[in-house]
Amino acid sequence: MLPESWYKALVRSSGEPWVARRSSLRPAFPAVHNVWVVYRMTPSSGADVLAGALQWRDATLERWTPLGELEVVTASVEVAAWCADTRPFVGQHGKAWQSVIADFRQAVASAGSLLASRLRDNVRDVMGRLGDLSQGVAAKQPNHQVDALIAAARPSAQALMEQLRHPETVVAAWTDLSRACLSPAPEWALVARARDTFVHLASLSGHGSRWLSMQLSWAVVGEPHAVEWLIREVGAPGPGHSRWVPLADRISLGARYFKRPVVQRRQVVWFALRRAMIRQFTISFGAINFYYAPILHAVASSAQRTSLLPAELQGDSPFGLVQMPNDQDVVFARVDLAAAKPRDPVREARDVLIGALGMVRFGGLDSGNWQLMNGHVHAVNGHVVHHAVFWPRDEQPRLDYKADSTVDMLTHRAAAAGITDPSDHRARELRAAIRWCDEAEDLGAAAATLLYVRVIELFASRIAKKQWYDFLDEYVSPAWVRGRMQRTVYDVVHGALHPDGISERSDDVAALRRETYTIRGSFSESTHSALLTALDSLDGMPGIVGALAVQIRGLRERVDDTATVHLWRNEVRAEWSALSSRLRRVRNSLAHGGPYTDEVIDSLVDYARDLARTVLNWGIDAMAAGTDVAVVAAERRDTAATWELAIPAAANAPIALFG
Repeated sequence: MLPESWYKALVRSSGEPWVARRSSLRPAFPAVHNVWVVYRMTPSSGADVLAGALQWRDATLERWTPLGELEVVTASVEVAAWCADTRPFVGQHGKAWQSVIADFRQAVASAGSLLASRLRDNVRDVMGRLGDLSQGVAAKQPNHQVDALIAAARPSAQALMEQLRHPETVVAAWTDLSRACLSPAPEWALVARARDTFVHLASLSGHGSRWLSMQLSWAVVGEPHAVEWLIREVGAPGPGHSRWVPLADRISLGARYFKRPVVQRRQVVWFALRRAMIRQFTISFGAINFYYAPILHAVASSAQRTSLLPAELQGDSPFGLVQMPNDQDVVFARVDLAAAKPRDPVREARDVLIGALGMVRFGGLDSGNWQLMNGHVHAVNGHVVHHAVFWPRDEQPRLDYKADSTVDMLTHRAAAAGITDPSDHRARELRAAIRWCDEAEDLGAAAATLLYVRVIELFASRIAKKQWYDFLDEYVSPAWVRGRMQRTVYDVVHGALHPDGISERSDDVAALRRETYTIRGSFSESTHSALLTALDSLDGMPGIVGALAVQIRGLRERVDDTATVHLWRNEVRAEWSALSSRLRRVRNSLAHGGPYTDEVIDSLVDYARDLARTVLNWGIDAMAAGTDVAVVAAERRDTAATWELAIPAAANAPIALFG
């Protein structure tokens, strides 16, 4: 177990999105990047960048690359799922297949050099099969012929998946990531792509636990306990003391670790359920053991502790039983994944538990009172490796009360009070859309995505009388592109100036924050020029290290002059095209029983949420202005379109970016 001081040494630069005038704790846009860095006052090094890239909370959810990009792992999983679909092909599937193929081609093109070399033969085979399929769909060949093309691609897709799981493939991705991070001048785009590819590939191969991410990160920066652990794992003869192992050798140890076949480990995850009770110490249901919390804690204090408690709760780990609730209405669920190698053990175990409880809840009996709490305990081979604090879902405040801007927003939007009129049909419709967005916050990614699209469909039917995806392309895309670029600047600057988990990065950062932001009540205010000035100042500032420093440098290059802003605009427009096509494909699959993968849905939920909130706010603004929502939508579209057209002729980069 690593000393607690080392856990406190990592800080999260959250990249939470912020606008110039918003509640200081209310994100205005889905997070672009979750960047972890090693907190130091010393100059940044490549090891810091790599250590940050190796930090993840949820390997299958977090991404550093733009939302529109899929790495080769997720794109390959999606291709395999669509090839495995045995439904007869119909013409409506054509656009979805073209979208799947486009995602795969883009992902393959962005793979690192060593990984691309490793996968070359398999990718060539899959690309050839998909090329034939794409031509068949475009030529509108008879459905049975397209079915034959899909069947012909199936073995190639399966062979690619097997190659992705091979240890040598993980080693190639590890080496690509190390090279990207350790280059003399790391480029953010390359680091982000290599990082996402490695994390998802490691997860696919059974290396996705957060515990492993922590160990690797510590080892890269030379933490003795982690280096010694890595030496033991690979069976390497170590020097007299692990702190003397050079960085190149630590990287080599990492490659040797991934080169081994995945060791069989017994994975166990504990969850807590409240509003629950069982009348005995424990009951078993397949892979799940339920324990009544008060009795479990009593047993832990008794002489029978060793014989009755599972191995992972018998030690004195500060992340084990001592942190678990002891309320009268709490039952623990211990999900034993045995020797399975899921991409995400915690997510897999949660699915097992929800499936078991759902069988009871939807079985027609008077049941379903048990409520899953947030938090979990993850154990491997009888040892706790990660613990997320347990707390009831509906009792955790979203904000510090002093930072809650509800009163400010009620005052700011007083003109929209017509939404409370119970007899107004438009107000009733708007309230329904708001309720759907609110309910979606507590749902899984698949159900939430469907609800968000339903909100979009509601406004599309009122505004354009078009299909919802055509409405998005015509009305929403210009504003989305503009907002995406501007909010990326807000994200990065705010994340750098407002560190999460430590008091300050440095005195210079604290001083720059005071210069950049003005606090007014629950609002944090800034100006466009102040944000760009801060971005320039942050580059090379003490306390700005690791991946965050690379991200800031990369963003500065994007806003260097009018030409780079224009190029960035083109990239974000391409990102929109990929996302909108993917959202249409996923929505139709979810609504009509088609193939889907959790990873692709996860990549879309933030995008869908932002679109739903955008059109919802148009409706609220229309209510406040006493006009039709179509008028507001047209104004937003035209304003953003005018901004895009003015970029090439702008006098400087700030004007090109913010208008």
